[in-house]
Amino acid sequence: MSAFTVFQKTTFEYKWRRFLLNGMCLFTAHYETLQDKLAQLKDARDALNVLRDEHREKRRREQEELERLRQIQMAQKLEVLRQKKQVSVDEMSE
Repeated sequence: MSAFTVFQKTTFEYKWRRFLLNGMCLFTAHYETLQDKLAQLKDARDALNVLRDEHREKRRREQEELERLRQIQMAQKLEVLRQKKQVSVDEMSE
């Protein structure tokens, strides 16, 4: 094998390995980009879950407040009915 043939083979192998290495770098960059996008999606999902939880808690508090107001109204109506009944009983006993 001549020196020129060895040089050609070595040059070809070098170029081939550089080609493969460049391809691997491109794939690495592509997968790193995908990994970044996945991380962004996870962060967005976590933020959305926090917002959902906050909204759910707000709705629960609103429902509790409505129930409390309803109980107050019922107590007031009951008191009015008791007073009417008492007036009616007083009128009947006179």
